[in-house]
Amino acid sequence: MQSIEGYQLKNSLYLSAKSEVYSSIRESDGANVVLKTSCEDGAHQISQMSFSHEFEIIKTITNKNIIQCYDLLNTRGGYTLVLEDIGGVSLSKFIKEDALDFDKKLDIAVQIVDGLNAIHQAKFIHKDINPANIIYNLKSGQLKIIDFGITTYLPKEKAGINLAYKIEGTLPYMAPEQTGRMNRSIDYRSDFYSLGVTFYELFVGSKPFLESDSLKLIYHHLALQPSSPVEKDPKIPQPLSDLIIKL
Repeated sequence: MQSIEGYQLKNSLYLSAKSEVYSSIRESDGANVVLKTSCEDGAHQISQMSFSHEFEIIKTITNKNIIQCYDLLNTRGGYTLVLEDIGGVSLSKFIKEDALDFDKKLDIAVQIVDGLNAIHQAKFIHKDINPANIIYNLKSGQLKIIDFGITTYLPKEKAGINLAYKIEGTLPYMAPEQTGRMNRSIDYRSDFYSLGVTFYELFVGSKPFLESDSLKLIYHHLALQPSSPVEKDPKIPQPLSDLIIKL
């Protein structure tokens, strides 16, 4: 755990090859914040560009369901984002623990749609909507969409054919056109597809495709139709099941 001047780092929340995320206290006013900082051994120049890119995008979008970004710090030659802390955890944790009743799931779905609408109204494509990028506080009911590192400010984007491990995004939730294996551009509807997979997992409790092999998973997204949510759980209303499949 590295030290960052002006902040008391409490706990590590997330660690990857490119970034580290900490719950922290801002010493100037005692506020709880989240710090997302670039790893010292990561791809330095790329990570700096990504952090600056994410900062500019988040500052552009004003919506109660989008994480706020308070500052962009230059730390040890890299960057650190100072982000809002709502005291929540990722939606994927709640799904895994089956900790949500139907009414809470509906409220969560409405809040995600509200946040995603704000992203699209600002002319962005998030490109990585999934439960890990949605933070939820069960007690307060607050929800925030996070992680705008690969978000695009374009009406459309053409995805090139990449190896499975080089594709931008999170494969189990990825729209077929994001894989670069279709003659179709990425646009706001790609986020709708990822939203559908997220809703499927939220209401059913599992992803529509459970294949662990990356290439087979890409094929499933390209060629197969998943079982409808109501087939998995008859208690799910038919109109909701139909909406999820349409997404």
